[in-house]
Amino acid sequence: GTGGFLAVAYEHIARNLGSAPASTDIDTLKHDTFFGREKDNVAFPIALANLVLHGIDQPNLWHGNTLTKKATYSGLFDQAPSAFNVILTNPPFGGKEGPEAQSNYAFATGSTQVLFVQEILETLAVEGNCAIVLDDGFLFRKDEDAFVETKRKLVDECSLWAIVALPGGVFSSAGAAVKTNLLFFSKGTKTGKMWYYDLTDV
Repeated sequence: GTGGFLAVAYEHIARNLGSAPASTDIDTLKHDTFFGREKDNVAFPIALANLVLHGIDQPNLWHGNTLTKKATYSGLFDQAPSAFNVILTNPPFGGKEGPEAQSNYAFATGSTQVLFVQEILETLAVEGNCAIVLDDGFLFRKDEDAFVETKRKLVDECSLWAIVALPGGVFSSAGAAVKTNLLFFSKGTKTGKMWYYDLTDV
């Protein structure tokens, strides 16, 4: 998208550094902390401008299709780590990917949200944390093996410690009218106790 998650995360961490942070901390925060990916040709330059306006003067943004691994422009992503400590994402759901993307993942499907969860399970560092927006279809659909096996992998390899069921229409202004949920999980331990918050009627 337009880099909103990265911009807000930057502002949050910058505030927590206090009123007189070390210059090295600010430099690390601006240049070596935030990395993003965007496919859309229109959203990509908007994301670059948004991050610059928020103080990240050298955005580490990769332009291309994350699922096919094909880059349109990857020059700003040269210093990206192979795994990430925190992943914040609102992947597209309801989209379809062809064989080129599906061949990169263990559980082949055209459903973009399922492929993105598999991508996250690969690129999230051990003990890393993820917050992701997903549709009800990901949570409850069981008529396709890829949905079932991806969810099984998620709860086996990660502690899915909270699900927040959001009211309908939360993302309708962004073109997604489907019911959505926030999932929070940490990689490295199997799911045990999980909190479920139903905000459907709030």
